[in-house]
Amino acid sequence: MAVHKDMVVMPYPALAMQLQPLFGSKLVVLDPANPDGAEIGIVQRLKTMNAQRNAKKALLALGALTLGLLFSAPRPKLILNEGAALYD
Repeated sequence: MAVHKDMVVMPYPALAMQLQPLFGSKLVVLDPANPDGAEIGIVQRLKTMNAQRNAKKALLALGALTLGLLFSAPRPKLILNEGAALYD
């Protein structure tokens, strides 16, 4: 099962072992005996999701900048004879 959505899966400890292979790092165990662990896990997952989004935005911005520079770059001239020039 491949899920490519940003999500946090929060099972109780009894189900966590069964769901771990399916969800991997998206899994945060909700243990009533240790609520701090769930809080830390959720914060870490949200930071990871935010970092991934920022990386995608940066890559998109760099691509747009590259295209802009490509289209705004001066075109080279081809000189046919001493008095005339031809642009590509």
